[in-house]
Amino acid sequence: MNFGGKRKPRATPANLEWNSVERLWYTTGGSMDGVVPPEFEELDVKLKEMQNAFSLLCKLGKKQQKYITNHNQTGLAVSSHLIELASVSKDIGLFSSTLQNLGDAQMACENSRIEIRNKIQTRFIQPVDTLTHAFVNPARDAKKSWEAIKKDDLGISKSLQNVIAEAATPSGDPLKLYQLYYNSRLSQTREESKYNEAASALLEATWMRDFKFITFCIDLMIEQHDVTLSTYSSLNHLKALEEDIMKQIASGIVISENKKRAKAEEEEKRKADAQENKYDALVEILSQPDLCLMNSVCVTAGSEQEEILRTIIKILDAHSKTMPIIKQSITNEVGATQNPATLFRGNSTATKLMSAFTKMTGRAYLTNVIKPFVDEICTSTISCEVDSSKISAGEDVETNMMNLLSYCQTFLDAIMGSLDACPLPFRDMMQHLQSEVMKRFPTAGYIAVAGFIFLRFFCPAISAPESQEVVTPAQISPKARRTFVLISKVIQCLANGAKFGQKEAFMLPCNSFIETNQQACNNFLAALSTIPPQQEDYKMCSLEEAKAIHLPILQCKIVQNLDLITSSLISYKNQNLVEPLISILGDLEYYTGDINVEIISSKPPKKK
Repeated sequence: MNFGGKRKPRATPANLEWNSVERLWYTTGGSMDGVVPPEFEELDVKLKEMQNAFSLLCKLGKKQQKYITNHNQTGLAVSSHLIELASVSKDIGLFSSTLQNLGDAQMACENSRIEIRNKIQTRFIQPVDTLTHAFVNPARDAKKSWEAIKKDDLGISKSLQNVIAEAATPSGDPLKLYQLYYNSRLSQTREESKYNEAASALLEATWMRDFKFITFCIDLMIEQHDVTLSTYSSLNHLKALEEDIMKQIASGIVISENKKRAKAEEEEKRKADAQENKYDALVEILSQPDLCLMNSVCVTAGSEQEEILRTIIKILDAHSKTMPIIKQSITNEVGATQNPATLFRGNSTATKLMSAFTKMTGRAYLTNVIKPFVDEICTSTISCEVDSSKISAGEDVETNMMNLLSYCQTFLDAIMGSLDACPLPFRDMMQHLQSEVMKRFPTAGYIAVAGFIFLRFFCPAISAPESQEVVTPAQISPKARRTFVLISKVIQCLANGAKFGQKEAFMLPCNSFIETNQQACNNFLAALSTIPPQQEDYKMCSLEEAKAIHLPILQCKIVQNLDLITSSLISYKNQNLVEPLISILGDLEYYTGDINVEIISSKPPKKK
């Protein structure tokens, strides 16, 4: 016995590979060149049987996977068809039988899942737990016990080596050395015994683990195969339903597509109508009879007032609202006046609206009537000055009066002779004005018509023809300017049915002209206030143009001056319009065409 030599420690048993007999033999202590004992030869046979069983397990698994794949494909196809059918048909009776069959099939699948879950519990989980408690846990305990003995044995071996080193010295203790040799041999025997127990338990646990595990899997797969086959058989009838479902789907798709198309067309029409009519609310609030919003928009426009007024008139004209609003304004104005001579002499919104409307609709008419005579006066050297205090040397008052009255007659004849060329809106407006005035002031109908058509239309253009772009300011000499003013005075006095007095004594000779032409003027005013039959409606702006250009411009101007406009509405006690106006503006899109909407955010800061 070699007590002095070092013992090679045994390796800790590792998990064994179930298909390696040689490794199993070597790990349990056999030499690599030794003969494999008979029990290990028998183990090799068993391992080959396990390999065959595992091959069977793989085949069953592949077969079961095929069943599962077929079942999934059938189930997914049926479900997809039903979902598609349900999306195109709301008639549940159309596929109620299919739903019932699918429900039965789903119930069969659910039952099979429950059965497979139970099989897994009884055929695999519980046996594996039993195997673990019976073999794996004892093997682990044996291994831990051997490792504890091995640790003690290593301690004894270390003490023995120290005593051997001391034995060679005079102070060495032979009895102690002998006792340690004896204890070391006992410890080695115990360690080898425990090692053999651990190796045996581990071998048995490994063998049982591998063999039983495969057995459990095979049993489970066989059971699962039977359950799946039964379930798959119950699903075969679903294939027969597919053709019927496809027919129903084809019919349902046609119906659904038609409905979708109709709904899409309806939605497109709704959006188009909303886009087409998005400005209706703004036009409606703008065209209220009291003209409150129009007044606030105009009075806050500053230098752009005339431009804004022209824009509003085009918008109202495109929506066929200009004449109704003007007529309502005339009715309101007549109803509020006490003297017909003061009608439309002020600067109210109604008066501004009527003046701007007549200028816009009558510019061409006005130019055709007076331009030839305006051009003649601008180029003539004839004087019409009748004020002796202003007459130039060498001129004669009587001659100049004759010149003046000649020009007055020329202009008057041109105006009264242009009745057929007068725009229809003029005549419509004058008819309503005469009718409303005569209801309240029976003898003042002509005076009101004359007061507007001459005071607001012809006379301003005669006295300042450049204001209506009949000529340029450079073409008018001081002499021509004085002539235009005097002609305007005479014609306006005639239109008013009045005569000159001592205040302007130098104009007294003109009264004979007024007397001579008074009846002809009244006849003209009467004819002007009569609408000829079968006249086409006059339009200065189309609806498309108003929506594309003028309404977006007005929207931007209102937004730009919103603070001032709301303040104006409140000051005129029209605060009830503030919230509707802001709501309407909030619903509109900002104009993004030719108008630069950046002006909205570039307003100058308020003064503190």
